Amino acid sequence: MTCSDLIQIILMGLLVVVTGIYAWRTFAMSTTAKKQANVSVKMAEEMRKQTETLRETVSMSVRPSVSIDVTRIQGGNTYSFEPPSGLSIRLQNKGKGPARNLVVTCEGQGNKVEYTKMESPSLDVGGEWSFSLRRITSTSDNELRVAYVLVKAVYNDELGEGWRVTLQIDKDGTSWKPGEITTERIFGGEHD
Repeated sequence: MTCSDLIQIILMGLLVVVTGIYAWRTFAMSTTAKKQANVSVKMAEEMRKQTETLRETVSMSVRPSVSIDVTRIQGGNTYSFEPPSGLSIRLQNKGKGPARNLVVTCEGQGNKVEYTKMESPSLDVGGEWSFSLRRITSTSDNELRVAYVLVKAVYNDELGEGWRVTLQIDKDGTSWKPGEITTERIFGGEHD
């Protein structure tokens, strides 16, 4: 074995040791990086939850609460289950913040009946808004029959969250009567 062979063996051994140290440090660093990434993901999720809780708390303090009252129902008595020809509506905002981008629609059971629609940029706290919706769909052949109509008010709160209030008006014998009212959040704030 020559001196140059011995030097090559020593250099090869040093190269293996250095490569091993480098591989171990890379593994140790990647493990640490993974741990740090997991901690960061957990922190981000916790911050998201806290932000959502804060947003919900703030939302409760500025949330509008729109009620729908039917003050008069016109027509709908010529034949059995004829949809009303018109509805006089009063909205009231009994909440803690204005209702923005308010859209009021009415539809007959299964979207068989179309009514006019009303829009308002805002209904302030304590505010009232009265208007009429009239049926657009013709009933000239006495074939159009529905058991209920739905009046819907869709609006946004100050934080941009969407809300929908729905009043169901049911056929009760020979007349139409307001029934169940529901309020629900619309995610993304989309309107009907």
